[in-house]
Amino acid sequence: MTRKSFYLHPVWLTSVTGVTAVVLALEAAARLGGEPAPSPFEDFFSEASPLVLQVFGGLFTALFMAGSFLVYLAVRRYSRSSGYGGYGAPAPWGLRTAYAVFIHWLAIGLTGGIMAGPLLRSWGADPIVTVIAYYLVHAGVGVALIHAWAAKPSGVDLRRLFGPAAPTGTALLRWGLGGWTAAVPVVFLAGVISLILPEEFRRSTNPLLLPIAKAEGIMVPILFLFASGLGPLFEEFFFRGFVFATLRTRFGFAAAGVVSSFIFAAIHLDPGTLLPLAGLGLVLAYALEKTGSLWPAVAIHGLWNAVTFIGLRLLGPD
Repeated sequence: MTRKSFYLHPVWLTSVTGVTAVVLALEAAARLGGEPAPSPFEDFFSEASPLVLQVFGGLFTALFMAGSFLVYLAVRRYSRSSGYGGYGAPAPWGLRTAYAVFIHWLAIGLTGGIMAGPLLRSWGADPIVTVIAYYLVHAGVGVALIHAWAAKPSGVDLRRLFGPAAPTGTALLRWGLGGWTAAVPVVFLAGVISLILPEEFRRSTNPLLLPIAKAEGIMVPILFLFASGLGPLFEEFFFRGFVFATLRTRFGFAAAGVVSSFIFAAIHLDPGTLLPLAGLGLVLAYALEKTGSLWPAVAIHGLWNAVTFIGLRLLGPD
């Protein structure tokens, strides 16, 4: 039995899945039982002047209406006969291989985080540095697993996951701005729907909100680069370029888009953002479906994170 076939064996996969599920359940329980993350936006809305609120409300209304119109056009133009936009060829690896990559990525990332977090903190590392280091390890492991277990055995160059060619600068800008605008009403409505959930499942427990708002010095541009560049690049590579593309090869766009989007949202382990992030994931999957390139999704995701980052810096606590 080869090393790869061993890691794909049902007994091994079941064992890894069980251990990973227990760790995820414990982490989710800790998040649900903990205090919600402070929201600088709540302070903004409670302290801002009526004029500022009117301007903010007008801008949001305009964005919401423009985004809603773009969503309407996207739904109207969507056709199941449009074919698979993802690089013109199906993913050659099977679902079991994709699942093995995903579950081992989760397991190794969780283990690395559990081991590296306390170690870095004991050395006096900044909490943000700890999170970034953990994420970089997670990203490296994900790329390595996709290469070793899926792409290389299938004779596929990893660059193929980004599409045959990057769109032109104008097209990328159009998709980035248009996709971001379309995501505004989708994410907002998803957040409204999440209000019907119990309080424990609709409050954000994202531990990065306050550190981002309070970061100083060199950490500000480092965090911005990470949030708007490196983070979206890997997440789109993994969740749209690999997970969505694998599911899209075997199922329709709707099924592949919904499943991959909820996986993308759930992996953040933040119950308060589950539905909004799933809505954002659908927009990103649609961009890949229609363009056949991963770069528009990267642009939308990066712009979304950049605007959120700037908002936290402007509206957050001093």
